[in-house]
Amino acid sequence: LEPSDQKKKEAKIGVLTVVGSCAGLATVTAIAVLVPENTPPDFSAVMLALIGSEVFAAFLCLFGLLYRDPGVVRRSIETIDNMPPAILARVQHRLPADDVGNVKDSTGTQSFCVRCFVWRPSDAHHCRICQRCVVDFDHHCNVFGRCIAGRTRRQPAANGTAYAKRRCCTGNIPFFYGIVACGWSGLLTAIVAVVVSVAHNVDLSQTEAIIAIAAVVLFFCCACRHYFRWLLRSCLILIIHGRG
Repeated sequence: LEPSDQKKKEAKIGVLTVVGSCAGLATVTAIAVLVPENTPPDFSAVMLALIGSEVFAAFLCLFGLLYRDPGVVRRSIETIDNMPPAILARVQHRLPADDVGNVKDSTGTQSFCVRCFVWRPSDAHHCRICQRCVVDFDHHCNVFGRCIAGRTRRQPAANGTAYAKRRCCTGNIPFFYGIVACGWSGLLTAIVAVVVSVAHNVDLSQTEAIIAIAAVVLFFCCACRHYFRWLLRSCLILIIHGRG
């Protein structure tokens, strides 16, 4: 497949994955809390509100992931001006420039990509699938057909003594982490709904029900500790810089 066709196919797979997961988890949660007769109404309302919020947040993150610019370095007068002489000579003679290699400027803060023919920041990377340079590149997601790039926090400056004056939560990587977090939290909500519903409608002792719920919560806390840490850190950064 051509890169554009491959990306379209991957994006369809990603959309179907998110829609199918949301539909499945919402259906399981709704059946678990609405079908049994002895499930507490307050608990049912909380679970339905939770799964509804998670589905809504997942679709918002999906929209942001698909339509927000990850940080592509586009061709312009500024990004193609002052082309390195070695590459310019290749272009003038209509020769490939791949064997020359990327050329750094005198300050070391930029490099000229011989495949995109643009000046790019030193932290940019050329995606071989999308065939473009992306700032703060993390990876190319084969599920959503997108470059996942950006940052979720301010990074140290080059001297390591101060924070760079660049915005946090850039690119589309916050939406990518948001989709993953919504998936895990939705799965946790569905499992808790099933466990509690079974505990109220099946002859289980209170101790057994508490142990089952605690085991589920502990498992998900361990499995999702990196995403929970990222969510907490991002919220703290937004609060601190919002006050500043």
